[in-house]
Amino acid sequence: MDLHAGARPGRVLDIGAGIGEVLEVFRAEGWSTHAIEMNAVAVEWLQGRSHDEVFHGRLEDFDAASQKFDIVMAWGVVEHVLDPDDFLGRVHGLLAPGGMFVSEVPHAQSLLVDVVRSTGLDPGRIVIGEQHIRLYSVGAYAELHERSGFVATHLQTNGLDVATICGRADVNLPDELLAAMQRGIDDRMYGDLLRGFWRRSD
Repeated sequence: MDLHAGARPGRVLDIGAGIGEVLEVFRAEGWSTHAIEMNAVAVEWLQGRSHDEVFHGRLEDFDAASQKFDIVMAWGVVEHVLDPDDFLGRVHGLLAPGGMFVSEVPHAQSLLVDVVRSTGLDPGRIVIGEQHIRLYSVGAYAELHERSGFVATHLQTNGLDVATICGRADVNLPDELLAAMQRGIDDRMYGDLLRGFWRRSD
């Protein structure tokens, strides 16, 4: 989904912005771009990229008393959070009425996780490592956001591209078959990453 297509430029906040690749897209479209980032090297990079605000620290330390954003994003963040309900409550408070929250996490029901489980191994350690505290299914992730006052507008999975996998394995399949396989994975939400687009309910 194109978050800013047809939208009047507003204020966007990226929590865990990294080096700000997504923010750069918004900045080029005239948005006021704001970042929260814990890594000092990434913060130094962001500060040199003409963003309106770069905060070095955690969301809970961010002074948001008078700030409202049209879009808040958290790519690969929520799975690291000790108290996701508190985190999402803070995000909800940052959004302007009708604002959009976009979040992405590793997917507990992906094809990769199912394959690992079928071998008897623990996907929590093999797939996501020790830094990821939680692994979310579609239902659990939706329920988490709904508890904090969000309404889902779109859910999708990403990160399992059939054409790329076949190409790397030197497997040649007809384009029609590749497309059909990809549709099957997408329709079943079998990708490695779970992405949600959530509206603040007012």
